[in-house]
Amino acid sequence: MEKKQWLINKENYTKEFRKKNYTYLSISLNVHKDTDIIEYLGGIENKTDYLKELIRKDLENKKAPQR
Repeated sequence: MEKKQWLINKENYTKEFRKKNYTYLSISLNVHKDTDIIEYLGGIENKTDYLKELIRKDLENKKAPQR
C-alpha cells in the first residue's frame, strides 16, 4: 500500500526539524558492572528530564564560588 503524500510530507518535515533542532546522545552501560545505575534509571519515568536536571544542578554548583 502506498503512503499518502501528506504523510510523507509530515515525516519529511519532522525529520528535518529534528535534524536542525536536536542533538541525540546515548550511553552504554555494562549489565555486569553498572547494574545499580540500570536499576535506578529503570524506576525513573522521564530519564531525559532527570539527566538534564542533574547536569544543570552540576553546572550551577560549578558557577558558585568555592570556599
